[in-house]
Amino acid sequence: MEQEQIDIGNKISGFLDKVKNVNWQIALTTTDPSANTLDGSGAIQPWGDGQFRAFDGASQYILKASQMTAAQAQTKLSYGIAVGIKGGGSERGINAAYRAIQRSSVASSPQKSFFRSGARLAVVAISDEDECSEGASSCADNDESVPQNLINFVQQKFGTSKVFSFNSIVYDSTCHTGGFLGATYMALSTLTGGVIAPVCSSNFSGPLSALGTRVTELTRSISLSCQPQDANDDGQPDLTVSFNGSYLNNGYSISGSTVTFDSALAEGDYDLQYYCETP
Repeated sequence: MEQEQIDIGNKISGFLDKVKNVNWQIALTTTDPSANTLDGSGAIQPWGDGQFRAFDGASQYILKASQMTAAQAQTKLSYGIAVGIKGGGSERGINAAYRAIQRSSVASSPQKSFFRSGARLAVVAISDEDECSEGASSCADNDESVPQNLINFVQQKFGTSKVFSFNSIVYDSTCHTGGFLGATYMALSTLTGGVIAPVCSSNFSGPLSALGTRVTELTRSISLSCQPQDANDDGQPDLTVSFNGSYLNNGYSISGSTVTFDSALAEGDYDLQYYCETP
C-alpha cells in the first residue's frame, strides 16, 4: 500500500477539481482498529480506532474549503494519506467510519465539529485488503464492520434524511498482485451508490475524478433507509417519487439506496415510497 498512498496523494487534485464548488470538509483516519498505530518510521501515533490524523502533524484535523485553496488542500492531503504500512494487520475501514461517528458525541473531539447537520457524508476507504482483512465475518467482534449496520448507524445518529455514500478504492478482480478482494467494502459501496475503483490502478486520475463527481452529485440526492426491492418482478426497484403531491416519472435515478436527481432539489415536499425486504 505504500506506493498506492504516494500515487493517490499525487493525483488527489483530480478529486479536488471536481468538488471545488462544494463547501467541503475533509478528515482522515486509518483502517487500524487500535487506538495507537505505527507510522512509517515505526513511531506510535493516535491515528486508529476512528481518531483523526492531524494534517499538519499537530492540531489541524479538518481541511475546509472556506480556509484554503484546492492546491493547499492537495499538499496537506498528500502528506496525510502517507500513513505508512506498519499499522495493525487487521484492516477495518468500515469499523473506522463507525467509530469516527461514535466519537462525534465527545464535545471536545474534532469529530464533533466535522459531522455537520444537513451536510452530505462521503466516506472513502483505501485498502488492498477487505474489512477485517478477509471479510467482516472473519472478525470475532464484527458488529461495527457489517455494511448495513453502518448505514443504520448513520441514520440513527444523523437522521434518515442524511445522504451518505461509502466509496471503495480497493483490491478488485482486476488486481493480480498481493492483496485480498475488498468484497465487503464493495458491497457497502453498492448499497449506498458509491464509487468502486481498483487500488492497483496505474493512474488514479480517473478513479479520483469519478469520486469527485459522485460527491458533487450528493448535493442533489436523497438517501433511503434500504435498497428498494423489485416486488412486482418488472426488473426495476419499486420506487415512486412525488414532489408537492405530484408524481415524478423521470428526472432522477437510483443507485443502491441513493436517489439522485438530474438537477438541484427545488424547495418543497418530496415523498418517496418503496419496498424493503425484511430479513
